[in-house]
Amino acid sequence: MLYFLSGLVAALAADIHLNGIILPATLAVVLAYRSGIKIFLRKEGIAFLVGVFEGLIWWYFLHIQPDPSLFFTQWKGFWKSQLPVTHLVSSPTKPFFDELGRYLNITRVHKATFGSVIAFSIAFIFLLIRGIGKSEKTLLVLILSFFVLMALFVSNKTPTYVVLIFPYILTFLPLVAFRSGDRLVKQRFRITCLYLFLVASILAQSAVFYRFWNADYDSFIAKLKQHIPEGTRLQGQPTYWFGFYDHPYWADHYFGRLKKNYPQNIRRLKIEYIIADEFFLNVMKDKGAYNEKEVKDFLEKECELVATVKDPYYGKGYGGKKYNITRIYRVIY
Repeated sequence: MLYFLSGLVAALAADIHLNGIILPATLAVVLAYRSGIKIFLRKEGIAFLVGVFEGLIWWYFLHIQPDPSLFFTQWKGFWKSQLPVTHLVSSPTKPFFDELGRYLNITRVHKATFGSVIAFSIAFIFLLIRGIGKSEKTLLVLILSFFVLMALFVSNKTPTYVVLIFPYILTFLPLVAFRSGDRLVKQRFRITCLYLFLVASILAQSAVFYRFWNADYDSFIAKLKQHIPEGTRLQGQPTYWFGFYDHPYWADHYFGRLKKNYPQNIRRLKIEYIIADEFFLNVMKDKGAYNEKEVKDFLEKECELVATVKDPYYGKGYGGKKYNITRIYRVIY
C-alpha cells in the first residue's frame, strides 16, 4: 500500500505544478537504486507504477478531457521553447550549468534558502572525504537525480522551484551532522538535535501560514467583480482566473512572452477589462516582460480607470506596504 500511495501522491504533484511530474521519475530512480531495476517486476514496484498511473489519469480527466482542443492550443506556446535535453549534442554541459544557476540565483528569493544550499554542498564534500552511509546515499541519489531531470526537462530556471527538493536537502544536513558526531556526541544529544530540527521546520512553515491566515480570496474577487461585468474578456494574474473562470481570460504572462505590441494584442484579443495589479505593473516590468512606456501610455490614453481595490494580501508587487493596489481598467473601443 505504501508503494502505491507513494506513486499516487508523487504523480498528483503535477496537479499543483507541472514541474511536479519530475517527482515520480525521481522516486523511480531511487527505487531502482535501492532494490535494482527488477523491482518494477515485483509487487512493490508494480504498486508504485499503478499509483503513478492513477495520478496521471486524474490529471488527464481534470486538465485535458474537459476541452482537449483548448489544452493543446495552450501548450503549443509552451513547447515552442526547446527542452534543455536538446542541447546535449551541441553543448553537453549547458543544461547542467543552467540548472546550477537556479541554485546560485536563489539569493534573489531567500538568503536563508541559499545558506542551506551552501550547507548541503559542504556536507556533500564532507561525506565524500569521510565515507557515505546508506541513508545519505539514498538521499543523495534522490537529490542528484532530481537535479539531472530538472536540468534536462525543465526550461524555466526560476529559483523558487527548488522548493520541490528542498525538504530532502534539509533532511540531508542533520544526517551528516549525526554521522560526523558518531564517536564524539552522545546518542541523546543527537536525538535532541533531530527534534529541534523538526520543530524549527514546523515553526518556519507555521510562520508562513500565520502571515497569510487572514487572507480572503473570495472577498478580494468579490471586490473586483463589483466593477467587472459578467462574461467580459479579461487580462489579469493567473491567480485571479479561479475567481473569473467563467470569463474569457488571458494571463499577464501571455503578454510577457509576446514582449511587444501590447496595445495591438489587447485589441486583437478583444480584451475588455484589464486587472492591473502591482505584480503586473512592477514585477513583470522589472523582468523585462513588456515595454513599460507602451503599457503605461495604453492604460492612460486608451483605457478608462474604473476602480482601485486595496488589499493587504492580494495584488502584491515589491515592497512591504500595508496595502497592495489593484487597478481595474476598461479598454475603450
